[in-house]
Amino acid sequence: MLPKPLYEIMPYIYLGIGTALVLSGENHFMFFGGCALFIAGAMIAFVRSEYRRIDENLVPVNKTIVLPDEVYQFLPYGYLLISLIIIRFSDDRFSHVAA
Repeated sequence: MLPKPLYEIMPYIYLGIGTALVLSGENHFMFFGGCALFIAGAMIAFVRSEYRRIDENLVPVNKTIVLPDEVYQFLPYGYLLISLIIIRFSDDRFSHVAA
């Protein structure tokens, strides 16, 4: 059993190590391993958030949802991973600022 403080920060550790591997990966194994760790951290954070949620997911009457809730929850992590990939594989400074 993990201590509670370590258990609580585990998704962020996965996200941090995944980010470091994506940005500094010298070969494809490090890059894909970093992507896998990043996605695992995002999934753990999502599952914990869903488990701990106390409000019900009610759809407002006047709003139509285009994306499923699972996809919507992963969007910030997906945007961050795409920006890390842009930073990793671009050579010009404009791409770094845009990412």
